[in-house]
Amino acid sequence: MAKLDFGKGCDKDFVRLLPDLHTAESSSGLRAKVMPRSSDEILAACDLAYCLHCWTRQAQLGNRRVPGKVPPFVVEERRRALDWLLGDVEWDEVSLDT
Repeated sequence: MAKLDFGKGCDKDFVRLLPDLHTAESSSGLRAKVMPRSSDEILAACDLAYCLHCWTRQAQLGNRRVPGKVPPFVVEERRRALDWLLGDVEWDEVSLDT
């Protein structure tokens, strides 16, 4: 199982793992390949994502260079995904307060 690494972006071919929605491709192939993460791992990643998001926002608000190699929007969207997994709101309603 791959580590959740906030220090790098997605692989270039990541999108090829997903079903083609334009052709109504089934998601069964993807579901057969994936293994759910433990709740503890998701909670730890969510906590880290919050800290990294807060850190990048503070740098942006202070007109400082954002540290790291991953663009701030990637950190924000990863946090949104993890918060969405743990919450009970629609994707567009996930609060990303820092």
